[in-house]
Formats: sequence, C-alpha cells, structure tokens
Amino acid sequence: KLLDELARNLSSIIHGTNQDGFIQRAINASNAYASIIEAVRNAEEAASKATHASDEALKNVLRHNLGDRAKEMKKDSNALEEAVKEEQRKLSGVKGALEAAKNKLAGTQTKKEQLLNQLNSAKNKLDMVHDDASEKIQKAKDAALKANKTVTAMEGKL
Repeated sequence: KLLDELARNLSSIIHGTNQDGFIQRAINASNAYASIIEAVRNAEEAASKATHASDEALKNVLRHNLGDRAKEMKKDSNALEEAVKEEQRKLSGVKGALEAAKNKLAGTQTKKEQLLNQLNSAKNKLDMVHDDASEKIQKAKDAALKANKTVTAMEGKL
C-alpha cells in the first residue's frame, strides 16, 4: 500500500512539472511500476491461497488417514487383478478342454453317421437275403407239394 501511495504521489508531482517528453516517459514508467507491483501482489495472494489449499488438503489426508486407505485400496486392487488373471488362466484351460470336447463330439458324430450307414447297408443285405430265402423256401414248399402229389398219385397206381 505504501508503494502504491508513493507511486501516485510521484506520478502527480511529475505530472505537475511535465515540461517535456521525459516527464511523460517517467510517468509511464511509474504506471508500469505500479502495474508490476499490483501483479506481484496478486501473485502473492494467489500463492497464499494455494498454500492454504494445499495445507487443508494435507490436513484432510492426515485426518481421514487417506494415505493408509489408498495403500489398502491399492493392495486390494492388486489382489483383485491377480484373481482376475488366475480366473483367465482357468478359463483358458476350460476353453481348451471345451474345444477338445467339441472336436471329440464332431468325431463321434461322424463315427455315428458311418455306423448308421453300415447298419442300413447290413439291414438292406439282410432284407435281400431274407427275400431270397423266402423265395427258396417257397420253391422248396412248392417242390415238396409237387413231390407229395406225385408220390400220392404213384401210390394210387400201385
């Protein structure tokens, strides 16, 4: 404040005796000096507020034990991260087993289809053999019937 008053007094004295451009330059210099003083004052005030805010923040950190809480939370976070990694490893193992089971199932499905085709082929062959056997049996019955008729007819003649 004292510097401000001195600057104003100097400015008014110089203003009253302003006889050439030198005095005007001195006034301009004085005004610049006053502006610098104001800027320094504002900077000091801002620094004071920043110091106060940082002191309050530190008090809050200490009062609420935030440092220890942060360490504990970091420890918990690390533990969770490790648990997630472990679960991912397990999941990878399960994924591999699942892929192997899928491949085995596909192979089993193919084998089943092959066996069904073989079974159908065998059934068709059995049906053909059955039809052929039925035909031969019928021919044998017909031949036996004819033979019986012939024998009966011969017996009747004898």
